[in-house]
Amino acid sequence: MRIRVDGEAQPDIQVTGGQPSRVIDVGVGSVFSVNGQTGAVRIDGVTDWVNASVAPFSADRTGIIDATAAIQAAINACQPGGVVYLPRGTYKTTATLDLRNGVTLRGSHAAMMVGPGMSAANYPCYIQPAASFTGTSVIQIIGDSDGTHPDISAEQRIIDVTIDGSLLGGSSIDGLYARGNVQNVVLDGFTVRQIPNNGIVTASRTSDGQYPFSWRLRHVMVDNCHANGILLTGCTDVTLDDVQAIGCWGQGIVLTNCPNGRIIDSRAEWNGSHGIHITGAWGDWTGSGGMHIADTSTDRNGQHGVFVDATGNTPILITGLATRRDGRNGGAGGAGYAGLAVIGATVPVTVDGVTCYPGIDDEGTSTNSPQYGARLSGAASVTLDGAHLHGATAGLYDDGTNTLVSYGPNIVTAAGATTSAARTLRPPLLDWINVRQRGAKADGTTDDTAAIQAALNAAGTGGTVYLPAGTYATSAPLTVPPGVTLRGSHGDHFDNLTGWTQVNARIKPLASFAGVAAILILDAPLGGYAAKSCEQRLLDLTLDGSALPGGNSVDGIQAQGTIRGMVFENISIKKFGAHAVYFTYNFSAPPGLPQAPYSCRLRRIVASDCGGNTFSFNNTTDTTMIDVEAIGNSGYGFFLSGCGNSTLIACRAEWNLRGFHIAPGNAQLSLIGCSTDRNTQNGILVTGGSAGATVNITNARLNRDGRNGGSGGGGYAGLAIDTCLAIVNVTDISVLTGIDDDGSGTRSPQYGVNAVGSSYVAVNSGILNAATTGFRDGGTNTTLLRGPNVSELIGNPASPSSTTSYGLRTTQSSAQFVDSSAVAYNLVRPAAILPLDHGFAAWAYDPYAAGTNQILSGNGILHLVRIPVRAPRTITNIVLYVGSAGATLTAGACWAGIYDSSGNRLGQTADQATAWTTTGTKTMAIAAGPLTLAEGNYWVAIVATGTTLPQFPRGSNVGGPIINVGLSAANTRFGTYGTAGTYTTLPATITPASISNNTAAWWAALS
Repeated sequence: MRIRVDGEAQPDIQVTGGQPSRVIDVGVGSVFSVNGQTGAVRIDGVTDWVNASVAPFSADRTGIIDATAAIQAAINACQPGGVVYLPRGTYKTTATLDLRNGVTLRGSHAAMMVGPGMSAANYPCYIQPAASFTGTSVIQIIGDSDGTHPDISAEQRIIDVTIDGSLLGGSSIDGLYARGNVQNVVLDGFTVRQIPNNGIVTASRTSDGQYPFSWRLRHVMVDNCHANGILLTGCTDVTLDDVQAIGCWGQGIVLTNCPNGRIIDSRAEWNGSHGIHITGAWGDWTGSGGMHIADTSTDRNGQHGVFVDATGNTPILITGLATRRDGRNGGAGGAGYAGLAVIGATVPVTVDGVTCYPGIDDEGTSTNSPQYGARLSGAASVTLDGAHLHGATAGLYDDGTNTLVSYGPNIVTAAGATTSAARTLRPPLLDWINVRQRGAKADGTTDDTAAIQAALNAAGTGGTVYLPAGTYATSAPLTVPPGVTLRGSHGDHFDNLTGWTQVNARIKPLASFAGVAAILILDAPLGGYAAKSCEQRLLDLTLDGSALPGGNSVDGIQAQGTIRGMVFENISIKKFGAHAVYFTYNFSAPPGLPQAPYSCRLRRIVASDCGGNTFSFNNTTDTTMIDVEAIGNSGYGFFLSGCGNSTLIACRAEWNLRGFHIAPGNAQLSLIGCSTDRNTQNGILVTGGSAGATVNITNARLNRDGRNGGSGGGGYAGLAIDTCLAIVNVTDISVLTGIDDDGSGTRSPQYGVNAVGSSYVAVNSGILNAATTGFRDGGTNTTLLRGPNVSELIGNPASPSSTTSYGLRTTQSSAQFVDSSAVAYNLVRPAAILPLDHGFAAWAYDPYAAGTNQILSGNGILHLVRIPVRAPRTITNIVLYVGSAGATLTAGACWAGIYDSSGNRLGQTADQATAWTTTGTKTMAIAAGPLTLAEGNYWVAIVATGTTLPQFPRGSNVGGPIINVGLSAANTRFGTYGTAGTYTTLPATITPASISNNTAAWWAALS
């Protein structure tokens, strides 16, 4: 070291320092004077910097000698808050450097990248791991109580340092690796290049899953790493400021669940995969958080420039993003890549300010890319505005699979070559026309017909006309064109609740109204449309006919002719003189299609106080109604004529003239979970129809119908089937009687179910409570079936005057059949004695039927007794009864066993030569037991050899074939197999067809 004092060059002097010294000592004679002092001089110095290249550490700066130990020693010697300094040079390392708590590793200069005309040799300011390097990362920071490191590691700094991995081989070495509770790390002026694996990585520790957090990366360059550039996982509160990932073989920057993260003024270029990837599970718990990408750019990445597929509920904000030439795809372009892609993300993504510009390689080769400026697919929530999107195929690609997408008004798209000047200002996704902006007043008095109709005409297919809350007075029908949605702010249910004023979008025809309906939908011939009429939507509306004069014939909604796919939802219709909803024919419609509306959907609609049949549908096929309610109307609640292949689910009809009137036509119709209450006539009436048509009624709840002006009677029923040619199939019906809410009126209905003159009616199950008869056969029915689980209650269901309940009845411990005389028969435990009563699993027959004892037919003959097993059983024993003991039985020649119906031996007992010389019950364990037997027939086999064979009880004194009458040899109940002296043991198999019928029905059991 040279020092100049008072302008004079002095000889070399020794400067000592380092952490232990508080000053720099200058030896005697080294200088003439310093600040007037002569002799030994002490100069106060900055001593918290440790120079790793000088003694006592002496790290080699030439790149020739391994500097690992020296640098690590300097790091170990440095106290928290100190600096380990690496002067200009090349530092060869062969193992991982472990950066300790609070230590700053500072170089003299970090070369951002080696560009054209530059050579790494000319800028030797880096740590260079040798080819013989043995660690998994060049530098590591560990916060993990693993015996070497602290539980919390924090406040490390890496400043003006370059890691050069150009000499490394393999694929498993990272540049900087951090694990566990590593807090508040700052990387500033830090370059990582040509590393075999990832440039910068964070990971969790295994003890508690803790990740590094609260990091700051500034002026960081990751260049040409062979996996990903920067891979941060779980790094909460991380900030990337002026960070660049370039030329990495995988992804440039990857953030997985980094709540409250920020990427600012950063770049991702020429990476093999995505430039920036926001991925993984970001969660929805209280500690979750989103992130912000601001003023950042991408260029010529192989796949998406910025790709978001993260899951969770934390918002991702992207502002000031500039993407360029991404989706290179090896030079081929295409493949669906985009400058900005949000695919399969459940996190909300907000984008405000993004540009995408396509292009090719710098030297003018390859294919123009990306294919799309922005691509949205399968995302839960995306908001996009302030965008200029230029892609090779399209500026913006939305495949329609997203749950919620909001496009702002300031989106410009372009497609094709970079020279393309054809640009399109994309309209907002909502394509909504607010009628208030088109002149509608919504004050309840000003005629808004013209303003609303003009908006409907201007909306175009797929457009929405929006009615904010207010009352829209009309003087003529509002005609909804094909493909247009008329949507209000809210459709009420009832608005007559005390103390409640409903604010909604209310269409209210004036007293001077002229027309057939408040809202009119026409088919193509009637409406003058060039194409088919279909896909109209009416949503969240209230239609109020209270201002119309009495006796008017105006419908709430009317649809005429061949109209397909209408959807009505959340609508309230009230006080119209005619129908609430009326679907009718256009008999002049072209042939080949239905002449009435079809394939429609109605959900959550309530109609009240209307003068005609409330929901009146003629030949409206393939239609579904869910939670549709008709209450207090003068006509029928539902009138369905010829509505084949249609379904009503959870619909209600209350206090109308009749609840449901079904004329089924020639197809099928289903009512599922529908209900009625206090209708004047029948709750449901099914009539007419054609042979082969079917009406299925399931889980219907019919209450207090047949009110008949309060008088009840009148022959009305909860369910009436009258002169119906169609098949009517009823399951789980409940009919209950009752009176008016105020306690007045006569209990009704008169009948629960009443079938008259119909072709086929099956009532399979239900509770039928009626004033007179629960289940009534009114006569002249071709087929009338009452299922076994139909019960009748007459009068007040709380204290019925009589009940009729027959059919199958099950409890936890029994199953019974109750006949029409109320006699119960236990099906599980009938009067007959069963094997279970004796503790057996199965037997050949009840032992009470056993008669005299009979000796076996002869030595060495198999005697077979068939035992039916009626349900799967696990058995352990074969049970016989010795009525007369055997004598001098041959040991090893007396056995019992069990065979299946194919003749396979399943198990056998031990030798019974001794046991059968005494009388009594013989419970013989199966040696291979227990056995699990499936349902079927099995044979118990008995064989014995001796002077006097044992005798066993037999069940019949009748000999000959009568005991096996009707059975083939292979199915015999009692038989023999083999001749005298054939068997001393039980064979492994027998041939059932070779069994001979026996004349004795011996008893046997299994337990």
